[in-house]
Amino acid sequence: MFKKIILATIMVSAVVAGQVEWATNYKVAVEKAKKDNKPIFLMLSQPGCPACIQMKDGVFKKDELVINEINANFVAVDINILKDDWNKKFRAYATPTFYFLDKNENKLGRQFVGGADGAEFLKILKDTQKQR
Repeated sequence: MFKKIILATIMVSAVVAGQVEWATNYKVAVEKAKKDNKPIFLMLSQPGCPACIQMKDGVFKKDELVINEINANFVAVDINILKDDWNKKFRAYATPTFYFLDKNENKLGRQFVGGADGAEFLKILKDTQKQR
């Protein structure tokens, strides 16, 4: 009986666990940010980038505190710098590069470059929220 309860709990946790709700492209993210009065969380990435993969498949899919913070307080968009159409005034000298922008596409604070664990990235998100 105890094993069934644990198994049921694990299954419910897997279903409840969310993931970052990414906008389909940069233009959609800007429109949604204006509509929802939220800042934009811009991730500049490229295929094969180890830190990008770590963030996308690790932190942004498994760390519920980070996922909830992003979904509640930002409009997230992931841009492939090699092919996607986006605002080129934001540059990636390395990937991933993260920018936080207000709804009018002005930078909030400094960009963040590279991967991070969930706790470190949550702190970055919360510090950015204070700058709004």
